Amino acid sequence: GPSWKSFKHHGSGGIVTHHQCQECSKVNLDAELGKVLETVPSLFHKATLDELSYDTERCRKSLAYCRTWADKPRGFLLLLGEVGNGKTHIACSILIHHRQGMYITQNSLLNQHRRTYNDREAPDVLKECIQTKMLVLDEIGVSQKGNDLSVILNDIINERYVNKRPTLIISNLAGQELEDYLGARISDRIQQAASALLNFDEESKRSSCRDKYLEGQDEL
Repeated sequence: GPSWKSFKHHGSGGIVTHHQCQECSKVNLDAELGKVLETVPSLFHKATLDELSYDTERCRKSLAYCRTWADKPRGFLLLLGEVGNGKTHIACSILIHHRQGMYITQNSLLNQHRRTYNDREAPDVLKECIQTKMLVLDEIGVSQKGNDLSVILNDIINERYVNKRPTLIISNLAGQELEDYLGARISDRIQQAASALLNFDEESKRSSCRDKYLEGQDEL
């Protein structure tokens, strides 16, 4: 939370009022951003929405909506479509902009949660995903559904749904394929809470970004 300092106002009966210390607030914000970046892949640590551009009108409108949502996040935002379309870039940009929250992939979520089955001291990633201010849940649908996956996703989605916590869901699946993967119960909650379902369907841009990707990398 914010840090505060007390100052006496002379001539006002010695009333002590409290003002937020700007220097302390900056330190707190930097610390919160540091926690966010611990969860975000290093590739996206400096990601911004201004870096992205699209060829089709639909994708340009989707990016414009993401800018609007970033200024006032509410409900669930679904970023769907083909690989290499900047979905993770968009989500990480929004997360970094708000300096609060966490990023996690479905596989990482499963692996971390399954450690708690045999290790009582393992971090409770399920609780973190439920309680964090903003959650980016990436790569939904990339792994086979285990017996526990539906329960884990349902717990996260339902708790964030009832508590109205902003959530970004990223997947290469779309439409009926995504609904079948998630199941009727989870899909129903997402559809009610979704502020938008955006499809990014242009060709992958990763090959054109190769030089930028390699910039600044140290040789082994």
